[in-house]
Amino acid sequence: MNQKTAFSIAAALTAFVLVIGGAIAGRMTQPAAASATPTTAEMQALLTQREAEYQARLNEANQALAAAYAAQSAPAPVLAAAPAFADQQPTAPLAALTPQDALNMALAVMPNGVSLRTPELVDFQGALAYEVSFSQGLVYIDANTGSLLYNGAAQTTAQNPGGFEQEHGHDDDHEGQDHD
Repeated sequence: MNQKTAFSIAAALTAFVLVIGGAIAGRMTQPAAASATPTTAEMQALLTQREAEYQARLNEANQALAAAYAAQSAPAPVLAAAPAFADQQPTAPLAALTPQDALNMALAVMPNGVSLRTPELVDFQGALAYEVSFSQGLVYIDANTGSLLYNGAAQTTAQNPGGFEQEHGHDDDHEGQDHD
């Protein structure tokens, strides 16, 4: 081995020993690592404190939004939804009628109808309406005036007066003809 290679190896070993020695000395002078890591109870307390701060800020924001909505003189647009928060309902309702009102009005048109689900707000030909789903078909009630916009259940009943389901749904071309 020549002198240059021996010198390089000695320098590398010296650097390695110094790094290891420095790491050991640094580790011995630091405080115990166990006290630096929070316990489960401390973590839970921190999380609870942060959640309480978050809820307080959320309530402040909700109050500011409620005050802003109350201060508006113009009513909110019909299709614009106010932000929904877990503890606060929008101040301006989307529709004048409730889903239960719409169901009652639809049942007035279809007294023997069986509702399949809760009426849903939909856009029916540009009007805000409740879609009431019956086993006989769909009925659309205007969500603000309560007027009947469309009665698909009456069309199904008129096409099929015996109450039996047609094989192909609304089949106007075969009215009065026998199905094989």
